[in-house]
Amino acid sequence: MATDLHSLDPILKYVPAIRRPSAPLSFREKMIWTGVIMGIFFLMFSTPAWGVSVQSINQPVLQLISIIFASRIGYLTTVGIGPIVIASIVLQLIIGSGVIEVDLNNTEVRGRFQGLQKLSAMVIAVIEAMVFVNAGYAPPQPGFYWIVVAQLAVTAIVIIYLDEAMTKYGITSGINLFIAGGVSYAIVAGTI
Repeated sequence: MATDLHSLDPILKYVPAIRRPSAPLSFREKMIWTGVIMGIFFLMFSTPAWGVSVQSINQPVLQLISIIFASRIGYLTTVGIGPIVIASIVLQLIIGSGVIEVDLNNTEVRGRFQGLQKLSAMVIAVIEAMVFVNAGYAPPQPGFYWIVVAQLAVTAIVIIYLDEAMTKYGITSGINLFIAGGVSYAIVAGTI
């Protein structure tokens, strides 16, 4: 028997969501939204996390892998899209394996599932931020541990909402463009 995830309503009502546009957007409007969202993403992508010595980071292998996760080690986007991807994979595996049965054809249940996915991604963002700082990928200066963790976690949560906004208002999924943007940045930065 499928569950409708209604037991999550008391928690999910506190998780903000991006509303869909009230009317279909023109291509021009979608391009404007896409440009604004990518501008915000690149602003975070190029801003070093406060309290992190970016010059002391020497992780060439992780920096290559970070391109795939639309992240930049030592910068606000250190966590990147990792929480979105991990939350999606874990929840899809749980449903696919039959641990819980969810009727995703039901729009109300699908909305709750997407809320659960977003909440899970937020929790994972905080955990990943702590892991990155503890592992030395965003080494904080003395006394800046929680400040760096908070910056990385909040930026990852902003990326979750940028992805949602891009999906509803932009030309494609935010994840796709964030990865493409990270790859483009790496190519341009590598040639300069």
